[in-house]
Order: sequence, then C-alpha cells, then structure tokens
Amino acid sequence: MANNPKAAAKLAVLSEAERYRLFVEEAADQQTAWSVGQDGWLSLGDDTGREALPVWPTAETAEAWKNENFPDAEVMPLDVNFLLDDMLPAIRAEGGYVVVFPTASDGVWAQPDQLEADLRQELDLLG
Repeated sequence: MANNPKAAAKLAVLSEAERYRLFVEEAADQQTAWSVGQDGWLSLGDDTGREALPVWPTAETAEAWKNENFPDAEVMPLDVNFLLDDMLPAIRAEGGYVVVFPTASDGVWAQPDQLEADLRQELDLLG
C-alpha cells in the first residue's frame, strides 16, 4: 500500500473501478478510511449540484489530493464502523453521495447504499 507520495501518485493513475475496489479492500482491511476536513468534513460538489464526502484508502492518497486542492485542510481518519453506521445513513438521508478516491481528474461517485453493501461484503469476507 502507499506509504509515500510517489506510491500514492502511482495509485492515482489506476482506473476508477480499480481505485474503488482498492478503497473497499483497504478500508475493510485497515478498518479505516481517510477523508479531509476544515472545520468539519469537506464536501465536494459537481456541476449538477450533487454533494459528496470524499474518501481515500490511505492517508497518503488523501494527503496528495489535499495538497493539490485544499492545502489548508487536514487529512483525518474515518473509522469504518463510524462510516457505515453514522456517516453513510446521514449522507443517504440528505440525498448525498460519497466520492471514492477522487483524483485531479475524476472519482467514483457512489450511492451510500452501494458503498455500504460493498464494504459490508468485504468485511464479511475478512471475517
């Protein structure tokens, strides 16, 4: 897994599907996802008005994105159980999304229900 900026940059060039799968596997295995915040969790928007919580599989990948986009923000760990039990239901209730492993050019905009199902399935596989 990425433990330095060069490794994080190599992960950022993976396809959207590969980055999504990597996020699910790492978040389940490490019991932690990573996001960024500045006086609360950061929310990203798109041209259609959708809002999303950005998440990454490692602190390094979140840090690399943050440094290019929101240098004053802070990279913060997000316990996977908190994500599943608190954050995703709140995002769902607000009609929001989660953008998984965003890069400078793209990210996977996921429905909270789909991300929850994928994370729970991966957690079940890990036992």
